[in-house]
Amino acid sequence: MVHPLAFGSDQDHSLRIIDLSANNITILPPLLLRNLQNLRSFNIRDNRLSLFDFDQLLGDNDYLRRNFERLDFGGRMNPVISPKDLRG
Repeated sequence: MVHPLAFGSDQDHSLRIIDLSANNITILPPLLLRNLQNLRSFNIRDNRLSLFDFDQLLGDNDYLRRNFERLDFGGRMNPVISPKDLRG
């Protein structure tokens, strides 16, 4: 599991890319990415997530949702998601 406050410091607001691939992550806490205004790419490929809710990760951050460029969720261990699950 990724700690809910993993990206909560003032320095984290400038993050543009987060790569958490191949870490055996099973849970992503709700609202994990909500304060990362500059985030453009989030890689969680090859983890062991049991479910994935992109809306919960972003919360009500419409700015981030509009400017997000790349989500890599592939791999054999992650659940299958459809594009409609990402629209919000």
